[in-house]
Amino acid sequence: DLIVLSHAYWLRKFGGDRNVVGQTLRLNDAACTIVGVAQPGARFPRREIDLWRNRRIGAPPRRGPYYLTAVARLASDATPASARTNLNSVADGLKRQ
Repeated sequence: DLIVLSHAYWLRKFGGDRNVVGQTLRLNDAACTIVGVAQPGARFPRREIDLWRNRRIGAPPRRGPYYLTAVARLASDATPASARTNLNSVADGLKRQ
């Protein structure tokens, strides 16, 4: 499993160690590889969240506008318009399925 730390958690638990990426963190008896640290002030979905972990899921019980929520960061060469176009293409593909 992969995990991203909140900036506050990174400072609190790892003292701001810049070598934390790639280290293993045990979470509920699962070994999670730290893949990043969120920017200061990142608050999703709530202020008190300290860790974000990937989630493996099976087929959704139903498809709808609120089944999954995602957070992403634009690539350095991307624009909001190009990201929107890409997401619309993915959404169209899901509708066809």
